[in-house]
Amino acid sequence: MEKKRDNVQQERKRESEDSTTGEVKGAKKSTTGEQKWSEEGTTGEENGAKRAQQVKKSEEGQQVKKNGAKRAQQVKKSGAKRAQQVKKNGAKRAQQVKKNGAKRAQQVKKSGAKRAQQVKKNGANRAQQVKKNGAKRAQQVKKSRAKRAQQVKKNRVKRAQQVKTNAAKRAQQVKKNRAKRAQQERLMKRRRAQQEEKTE
Repeated sequence: MEKKRDNVQQERKRESEDSTTGEVKGAKKSTTGEQKWSEEGTTGEENGAKRAQQVKKSEEGQQVKKNGAKRAQQVKKSGAKRAQQVKKNGAKRAQQVKKNGAKRAQQVKKSGAKRAQQVKKNGANRAQQVKKNGAKRAQQVKKSRAKRAQQVKKNRVKRAQQVKTNAAKRAQQVKKNRAKRAQQERLMKRRRAQQEEKTE
């Protein structure tokens, strides 16, 4: 009886273990399936993204090529247009330079003639001024010489007068000195005579 009970317990225990193992296995399978599907999904998504990237890259390359060709065409067109404009501007500039050169030459010619006329006029004016200054200078010299001659004459008269005055003055002084000396001699003679009379 006890043996039967043990068998029943062991059977229940086995069933319990089998149930647990089944659950574990089921859970494991489920996890593995989910993981597998998840991995496949990820791989598919990656491959899809990669493919999309390649398609995008190919489309971008095509677009770049197209844009490059369009740009090259545009540059060529712009270059031709620019060259035409430069040529046009060069011709226009050359025409302007030619026009300016002719105008400048005309101006120089006109200025040269005007300058020559001015020089001629200045030369005539200068000659007239020199002539005028020469006449003025000659008149001044003549006037200065006459004034100098007048002064010399005046100085000579003054000097002669001075000499005459000095001579008269000197003669007066000599006369005065002689009279004084004669007076002095007479006085000395009188004194000697008086001295002689006293001695006798």
